[in-house]
Amino acid sequence: MTAAAYKRLVDPQDRIEWLVTNAADLPSQARIAMAVTKLVNQGTSSAAQIAKTISEDQVLTARLLRMANSAFYGAPRRISTLTDAIVLLGMRAIRDMAMSVSCQDLLEREVQGYSIRRGDLWKHSSCCGFAAQQLAKHVKYQVAEEAFVAGLLHDIGKVIISHRLSDEFAEITKLSEGLGISYYEAERTVLGSIMRRLARA
Repeated sequence: MTAAAYKRLVDPQDRIEWLVTNAADLPSQARIAMAVTKLVNQGTSSAAQIAKTISEDQVLTARLLRMANSAFYGAPRRISTLTDAIVLLGMRAIRDMAMSVSCQDLLEREVQGYSIRRGDLWKHSSCCGFAAQQLAKHVKYQVAEEAFVAGLLHDIGKVIISHRLSDEFAEITKLSEGLGISYYEAERTVLGSIMRRLARA
């Protein structure tokens, strides 16, 4: 089904199913990042298994190694293989890095509806992820890495709404400007009405 066909859908459930089905245009690395997340969360996976999964995508591999060797992680020696990166930094750190890298292309897009310039959403999201992780450690949250992922992805809905829900976004903008309320409030009003209709279906 094309985007034009999507716009002709009336049933909210049909629209949501279309969005899920047509998520194939998201970065290919995201599928590997999800596989890595599953392996790490199992708790029984080896560094070699995780390295093998990541190595299926050469671009993701190169980006991860570049990130692992950045000053932020402060590795005591140069990391040249994925297995070395996993051993030195830990499986959870590699999982979060894979998630971050896989989302970068998506979050770097210009989000016209929200007047977000190319690259700005990525900078904001990655900073939020690192800040959330540090706060989680400070309050001794049991799984601080989850806070990183939550911070990283907290605004990803803006990309989906702007690029995939053009009709709804137009309604959100009109409501925000007409009533002088924030985009957040307008989003909850418009998208919340969709979910309420689904709940009654």
